[in-house]
Amino acid sequence: MDNYQYVLSRQKVSYENMPLENELREGTKAFKPYFTVGEAILTRLGRTSDLQVWKAYKKARAMKERGVIIQRDFLVEAPWIADVEKAESKVRKAMRERNGTLERWLYKWGYIDPTFPAESFVNPENRLIASSPEAIEAMGSAAYPISEEEMKESISTSLTPTEIVGRL
Repeated sequence: MDNYQYVLSRQKVSYENMPLENELREGTKAFKPYFTVGEAILTRLGRTSDLQVWKAYKKARAMKERGVIIQRDFLVEAPWIADVEKAESKVRKAMRERNGTLERWLYKWGYIDPTFPAESFVNPENRLIASSPEAIEAMGSAAYPISEEEMKESISTSLTPTEIVGRL
């Protein structure tokens, strides 16, 4: 293959088509219910008018330094946010407990504290894995891919946030 053909073939492989990028993108889509638990709670409570405030609060919370000040302002103006956050945390924990694939994916992509994985995991299978330093290192690496099919299957066998909220 000459250089020109090589360049053309490499152009077809975009950054977005790299295996890790695909896993991150597909996981974010497959596990969307995990990331939208707060919205599901508000919807279940019939408080759809508060969704915009909730989304703005979550966006402010994602900011580093400036977000702390904005976050405090939100909590003063809308004290119900603290209650929704507590419920969101319970629902997310229940989702992770029931869905080991979700929890492994969250760990791999930095959504679960990597400092103390044995304490961070709530899924029984993952707690066993976390007891082995070699296994936990492999779980967080590219050598441990989580396929799109595995993600979809894990979501289809899990309770939805709305079902879990209904049980709170």
